[in-house]
Amino acid sequence: MLKWFDTRESENFARSLAGDIITKIPLSSLSGYKRGDAGKHAKSLQSLHGRVEKFRQGEQLNFYKTAKLGNILKWELKEAGYPEDFVDQIVKDVVVRLTAGTSA
Repeated sequence: MLKWFDTRESENFARSLAGDIITKIPLSSLSGYKRGDAGKHAKSLQSLHGRVEKFRQGEQLNFYKTAKLGNILKWELKEAGYPEDFVDQIVKDVVVRLTAGTSA
């Protein structure tokens, strides 16, 4: 039961993923960003999608761990200065990918 609440792996992955996003999509490349512009960075995010899928397959994620991961990812990106619309779109994409094919 305690393992259900153990979010260390999710937290570490979220921080690592945020670091990769910050590296691959510098804040300076988002000047004039508007909602829906994340598609312009699809190529940069492609490798991150693979990492998310691999993490999902290797971890026993429940809604608590997924929510924790999404929350940490969101705040890491917001604290780095990314626009809220961009952050929301990235977090939504990651959470959807993490929950694809799960019933927990």
